[in-house]
Amino acid sequence: STPLYSSAASDVYKRQVWLLGAGIVFVSHVVRYYKVEHYIKKHQIPAEKQVKLVAEGIKHRLKIRGNIEVYRCYGISSPMVLGCVRKWIVLPGKDVSPESLQIVLTHELVHIRQNILIWKGVGRLLEDVFWYNPLIYLFNRKLDFWSELACDMECCRISENIFSVRQYFHAALELLTQEPHPLAFPFSMFGGKNDLQARIGLSLIHIP
Repeated sequence: STPLYSSAASDVYKRQVWLLGAGIVFVSHVVRYYKVEHYIKKHQIPAEKQVKLVAEGIKHRLKIRGNIEVYRCYGISSPMVLGCVRKWIVLPGKDVSPESLQIVLTHELVHIRQNILIWKGVGRLLEDVFWYNPLIYLFNRKLDFWSELACDMECCRISENIFSVRQYFHAALELLTQEPHPLAFPFSMFGGKNDLQARIGLSLIHIP
């Protein structure tokens, strides 16, 4: 009976280790999201009327239903989408050109239409469950990359001559050259510079 007892004890120990790891990773994800959302809700202000009108025009063109508010926050360096049920867009405080504003809002609204927050949420949930497997972290990095690439290609496909592929990626590079803010967030626009360079190369191959 000793081997059976040892095996059962080992199984209990493994379950306890898995549960502890899953709990730590889950709590870290929740705390990180809450930290960002709390900071932004505390510091955000409604966007200007002209910005809201541009967003409404793009939303109508993309046939997105529902109310999507647009805010500014001077503590971030990259646009982002927030909200699990009621989604809203947060823009940096720094003004950009009308062309760049069109691109930024199109990018964020395409993310909403593609349900990117749901897919990334599923990726983080898988990370909570399979925290012990290094492949899940690689999977989530690839998910981030391919979701941004899918958004890039969709934005350029539906641009309707409002902006060119060159203008789109110029706006992305312009945002990435701004001074970064230490408040990291996984759903910010355009990803890292190395990923962006790779996406530019792939987009130029596949976008006519």
